[in-house]
Amino acid sequence: MLKMTLQNIFEVNYLAGKPKMSIEDRMNATAKNIEGKMQEAAAEITGDPKDKAEGKEKQAEAETQHSIENAKDEIKKAID
Repeated sequence: MLKMTLQNIFEVNYLAGKPKMSIEDRMNATAKNIEGKMQEAAAEITGDPKDKAEGKEKQAEAETQHSIENAKDEIKKAID
């Protein structure tokens, strides 16, 4: 679940001089997506609906993080 709004994240990163999504942020989001896909696949084999839901949730979190970071990049481009 998102704990910060897009505006909060942008302000924190902009004030910290972090204009673009860092490689580390992108790697973390990608790793979370892969983790979610693996968890969902394992749940398909075991038939565990809770694990399947958690895997899908991780994938959604990763997608959201990528979208937030892409939006921050676009805002930065507009400001520059």
